[in-house]
Amino acid sequence: MRVLAIETATARQSVAVVDDAQVLSSAAHHEAGSHTRWLVPAVDRVLQMAGCTVHQLDAFVVSLGPGSFTGLRVGLATALGLRAVTGRPIVTVGTLEGMVWGVRGVRGPICPVLPCRKGEVFWAQFEWSRDGALKTLVDPHVGPPEAIARTVSCPTLVLGDGWAQNQERVEPNLQARTREWREAPAESQHPSAITLAQAGLARLRGGQTAEAVIVPLYVQRAEAELQRGVVEGKSARILRGEGRAAISKARRRAD
Repeated sequence: MRVLAIETATARQSVAVVDDAQVLSSAAHHEAGSHTRWLVPAVDRVLQMAGCTVHQLDAFVVSLGPGSFTGLRVGLATALGLRAVTGRPIVTVGTLEGMVWGVRGVRGPICPVLPCRKGEVFWAQFEWSRDGALKTLVDPHVGPPEAIARTVSCPTLVLGDGWAQNQERVEPNLQARTREWREAPAESQHPSAITLAQAGLARLRGGQTAEAVIVPLYVQRAEAELQRGVVEGKSARILRGEGRAAISKARRRAD
């Protein structure tokens, strides 16, 4: 199965066309605030590089969050536009979960950490079972970096920009809980459309596709709850501009 994956939850945005285990094309860009102008041209480029059109894809995989409110909005709106034109399904994958696919098969708990606003971080914990299934040990949280240690009690693999930027704040608290943790390899430290595609393909094979209504995973504190929105429907007005632009672009590609 061939999918287009869209990862725009952070400033490290990327897109990729993946056919089962083969990466046909990919593009990445690291610049805060550039999601709107970068994403759609990048989708055009990776499709051209892969030698296919949107109608030759089986599905669109998109990062669900947590992450940048704007980045998630732009990524989801683009995927919705492509779905509207092609009729192909969308598969959503949590951003933190997608990161863990970059260290597939590692034994023991895995804790991806991403930076949030106001010096806070997003984090969760996962573990690969012996049969290759991914289990969620701790659901996505948001809070001060020091709070990560409260959910860690045994040797753990840590990864992500949120860990790298706050290591000095987290380590003293981790030492009180466990003296054993290790960092993931450098190539696995960031969200990636390629690993997102791998997670999405696994869900697609299991028949797990998104419904008509898609709710981004913002995982914000109480003061941001008013920003929680449902993609599509009356509460998705903020997405309509991006959605119309994405549909227009997709139709031109299809023609």
